[in-house]
Amino acid sequence: VGDALEAGEHLLAEAGAGTGKSLAYLIPALSSGRRVVVATATKALQEQLLTKDVPIAAAAIGRPVKVAVLKGRQNYLCRKSLHMLAMPLFRTAQDASEYERLQDWIETTETGDRAELSFEPSVSLWAELAVGADRCAGRRCPLLATCFSEQARARAQDAELVIANHALYFADLALRAKTGDGAGVLPEHEAVIFDEAHRLEEAAV
Repeated sequence: VGDALEAGEHLLAEAGAGTGKSLAYLIPALSSGRRVVVATATKALQEQLLTKDVPIAAAAIGRPVKVAVLKGRQNYLCRKSLHMLAMPLFRTAQDASEYERLQDWIETTETGDRAELSFEPSVSLWAELAVGADRCAGRRCPLLATCFSEQARARAQDAELVIANHALYFADLALRAKTGDGAGVLPEHEAVIFDEAHRLEEAAV
């Protein structure tokens, strides 16, 4: 992995479960001096990387590591949606009940990431609360300065290692191809590592 990063070459590697694949790419990636994106197929692996593997790799190289997890906007709470939300908008009594359960989290969360939740809200409720492409005002939003999605992107701009998923990586490629001005969902980076790459074709399609 280190040789491939140094030479700017492609590498395809395969190893069985429990052999330390993540450390085998994290340590050389963090030692390379480059900004690297690690794209996974599952949220479970993203969480494992962030909470377990990256701290081990940081200890191995002997320094703190700037790492950020970046997800699609629909994973983040939307402050504008919260301001517009009123009880009559709830489609079901279950949604109203779940909204009550979310109140403490809504008032205290620093990331707005629904992965922090102890339960999965209904699809209809989260659609009312999340950042939605159909109603996101983008840079024109009056709450842009406190937008959870934009804050996550800002953290990624400052990170040396960005953890994302396959779908977001291809969304980034599609946006860059469409705009042609280098603007993307992910920050500029010099290398990408696709973990769980057996799922890559499915995401690309």
